Amino acid sequence: MRREERTNRRQGKRKKLQQISRVKHILLFSLGGLLVAAAALFIALKLTASPGEETSPAALEDSGAAQPTAAESGQPSLTPNPDVMRNLAHEAQDVRFDKEGQINQPGIWGTELFFSAGSGSLDDPVLTRLYLYNLTTNKAQKVKETEIYKGEYYETLINDKWLIYLETDHGTNNYIYAMNRADSKVTLIKNCKNGKPKLRLYGDTLIWMEQDQQEDKLYMVDLVSQENLPLFTFSDVATYGTSAPSIYGAWIVWSGPDPEPASEDTVTSAIYYINLDEDIGENGIEPRIYRPDTYVHEPLFNGQYFAWIDTNKSFNATLYVAQPNTTPVAVASGISAYGLGDGFVVYGKDNGIYLYVIATAETCRLTDVTENGILPQVYGRTVIWQNKSIGGGRDVLRYKILSDEDLYPGGLPEGVEPYTDATTPAATTVAETTIQTPEETTAAGETTATTPTTTTPAATTAPETTEAE
Repeated sequence: MRREERTNRRQGKRKKLQQISRVKHILLFSLGGLLVAAAALFIALKLTASPGEETSPAALEDSGAAQPTAAESGQPSLTPNPDVMRNLAHEAQDVRFDKEGQINQPGIWGTELFFSAGSGSLDDPVLTRLYLYNLTTNKAQKVKETEIYKGEYYETLINDKWLIYLETDHGTNNYIYAMNRADSKVTLIKNCKNGKPKLRLYGDTLIWMEQDQQEDKLYMVDLVSQENLPLFTFSDVATYGTSAPSIYGAWIVWSGPDPEPASEDTVTSAIYYINLDEDIGENGIEPRIYRPDTYVHEPLFNGQYFAWIDTNKSFNATLYVAQPNTTPVAVASGISAYGLGDGFVVYGKDNGIYLYVIATAETCRLTDVTENGILPQVYGRTVIWQNKSIGGGRDVLRYKILSDEDLYPGGLPEGVEPYTDATTPAATTVAETTIQTPEETTAAGETTATTPTTTTPAATTAPETTEAE
């Protein structure tokens, strides 16, 4: 009897131990599940948080966000992490223009675009028509169509007074034209026989870099008086003659040889710049000189900052920004296309479009991580780029108009004024246009080219206005 009782007690203890063991396993399994769920929730919160929320200092450094040390050193990250930086792709829109398959890079004035476009085989001229497009109304107006043999349009520029374009036969004829937007009169400025000039426009002043057989020259034309003045002559034809100048207000900027190179082994450049109201006197032109201690190609200027790259459009170029006579800041490397806007530099890199906010040293995306964009351009706060995310074999332009809140979500930094759009609506072109040839000489006995008698039309057809679908 006692043996049975001891056996029953042992079995009872064994059952209790088994029950306790099962409870322990259940508790441990539940606790493990809770820990896994908590970890997953923490990761999800980190991934969905905005870059400015609960972000580690290392992540901020990778994102190119403004850091006290970066601001003091003037050296932002050259390789920002696109996955954690602030994304400004929201509210970007495609230009609703499907009349042509190919679209050239546009000139920008506020919410107006001026570009050449066309359709057909790449073996034949494609960019044979000029269009004026309004981003607000989504209306496209055909301004002109080439009638010269093998003719195409390039270098389209726009402001409230002028439409500037280059009509070329890809040979010895490269006609620079200016259309007055008030009355649609077209003036032939010059026929550049030695290649396509690089044109830049501000107000009534047009400048360009022109290559010659012996030397290259920087020209300036007053579009109202038609006075033509060579500003600078380059003896190093193969280098600086390929670098486009820039103009902003009364400022004209170009790159040239460094007058005081540090050594013969290092190739550095100088940025030459003049104020038309101050730097042209009785002794001629006296340019100011900024020596950034880098090579300089195609410098830009917005009245406050310079921007340039340090090679002749190679894919390993580094993009710089600087105020006159200060140490330049390296923005990004591997850059070939870029533009200088109001308070920022925009550039293309790795099939994406980025912008660098100068006042805060922050780098942001303008395209989503999955979106492909190339060839950015900017005027003021309007940024345009080629959207390569859409197939179908046609070019699509995408744009965004940036606000102060986009650039400065924490409020305007000290010294930064609220942005005001200086562009104003221009008069629409009228139906009939006439081509005029200026009678003035260009400079030093050099005369402008006469209007072609058989290849250039005397008047364009009536502009066609269509609303994009």
